[in-house]
Amino acid sequence: MHSRGTANSSASSKPAIVVLGDSFTFGMGVNDGEEYVSVMDSLLNEQYNVVNAGCGGWGITQEIRRFYDFGVHYSPKFVVIQFASNDPEDNLNYRVTRIENGKFVFENSNNSLNWLKKYLSTSIVQRSQLYNYFRERMYALMKDRHVDEVTQVIEAGFDGGPRPEEVFHNQLLELFARDLKERGIVLIMIAVNDALTNFPSIRRKVNELDSVGLLHYLEVKDWMKTDWLSVEGRHWNARAHAVIGRELARFVGEFEARQH
Repeated sequence: MHSRGTANSSASSKPAIVVLGDSFTFGMGVNDGEEYVSVMDSLLNEQYNVVNAGCGGWGITQEIRRFYDFGVHYSPKFVVIQFASNDPEDNLNYRVTRIENGKFVFENSNNSLNWLKKYLSTSIVQRSQLYNYFRERMYALMKDRHVDEVTQVIEAGFDGGPRPEEVFHNQLLELFARDLKERGIVLIMIAVNDALTNFPSIRRKVNELDSVGLLHYLEVKDWMKTDWLSVEGRHWNARAHAVIGRELARFVGEFEARQH
């Protein structure tokens, strides 16, 4: 299982910090060693083993499974989880984690989008001028249909309040936060600049969990004093990663100091 950055051996004598997220955490758009996880590692290297478990395109449903399949074996003292605006929908598209009787259950995704992508990449239609048009139309149709199907399941009991994707995200986040607390692991959460703005229910849940000490939410946009986007304008640039890595390392250091 590939982890970009600083995924050292779980046999390390140093306590670990496991970082979960999508392409922002993986480090899309910057060079190896410039990711905020690598910056954290360089600043905390004497005290911690910082593990980058980020993967592009993931939401919390995949990140939670990644933690229990992979990250938990590092016996981390801290977990950092990064939120992006595509996460709630990704949770519906690729639901590999669900909750049953108050516990996480992991399962393979039955998402037909994966099959469609694979088929179109090898089909003779790829050699046709109509390929790109056909691919995009079919993918959009299958995606909408899949989201509708999953939403119908999650929407049971929906009373016109928060959208199902937000409810599902909140359920996953709260159970994850509570489980980490029971294990003595500190959960830190960050979000891509203003990503929580369009998800008021998730923002309220994050604030609630923060207020009772189940997680520590750190506002990334408060750290940004200059341009933070990469050249293509979609991800954090190297300067942003440097700031985020430095501030997260500072939080870890100050948190530890308060415990002694």
